[in-house]
Amino acid sequence: MAFPAVRAMKAGRPDLKLTIFGPEKLRDLWEAQPEVSLYIGKSDQEGVLAVARKIKASGIHFDAGVLLTNSTRSTLELWLAGIPRLVGFKGSLRSKMLHQIIQEPKAQKEPLHHTLRYLHIAQSIGATLKKSPSAPLGSPVTASSADTKSLRIGICAGAEYGQAKRWPLDRFAEVIRQVSLQHPEIEWVFFGAPGEAAMGTQLSALVGTIKHTNLVGKTKLAELIVQLRTCQLLVTNDTGTMHLACAENLPTVSIFGSTCPISTGPLGDHHTVIQHPVPCSPCFERECPFGHYDCMTKVTPEVVTAAVLKRLAVG
Repeated sequence: MAFPAVRAMKAGRPDLKLTIFGPEKLRDLWEAQPEVSLYIGKSDQEGVLAVARKIKASGIHFDAGVLLTNSTRSTLELWLAGIPRLVGFKGSLRSKMLHQIIQEPKAQKEPLHHTLRYLHIAQSIGATLKKSPSAPLGSPVTASSADTKSLRIGICAGAEYGQAKRWPLDRFAEVIRQVSLQHPEIEWVFFGAPGEAAMGTQLSALVGTIKHTNLVGKTKLAELIVQLRTCQLLVTNDTGTMHLACAENLPTVSIFGSTCPISTGPLGDHHTVIQHPVPCSPCFERECPFGHYDCMTKVTPEVVTAAVLKRLAVG
């Protein structure tokens, strides 16, 4: 979701040397972006002072630090690293460390998508937005533009955040069965995090002899990017893989439950979001407080199958 803002900043100042600071696990993703000069990663085990020392040890003279998120800790890390100018939203408990506070976008009836919030920061520091942020950054991969004899659809049935974001596994299997009846040429590719390997094995057993490749827990981030680029569609929960697919302009059918697609869903008309409305959603809980997961279990395989078939027909 930060890609459009970073690209806007670089487009406005082509001479800009951009260093991205974030979790070590995202290094491959950011280093693959041509706008990025350097990536500084941090692990969950590193303390604030250790991270600040790491930034200093890079030997780079930073003129400014642009904070897209409202994280007080990240602000403190950059402040302790001695970066002379810090820019971002007021956030919580960090306003005294910021040298330039960006005014929040005007209040709207619905939450503003994170991508638009980040673009607002970029625009506030001088970047010119030349196109609609909801438009794809390139031409999306489509079924019609690919060799239909090698049509590949990705499945991301996990979600590291928690059970509340996971559509039941047997329903993913049912979608695969129903779609394959009309498109037997499809090869299904399963994606997931290292800790979800058992899930991949279970899904593989559920679909049986339907043509598929189980890559759950078997790819690093750089390899995942390569694999996503071979697909024409991704069917997914609200996951990091969904956001990665969006960044790669890969069309998605995305199932949301406890989270809010208005704030963090995929942008663009080549994505389909499916969500069953319930009064308690979005709750952003890892586990359903009521134990029944209505927001997910009331999404039927037939609804998702219809969305996949429509997406394939549109191309």
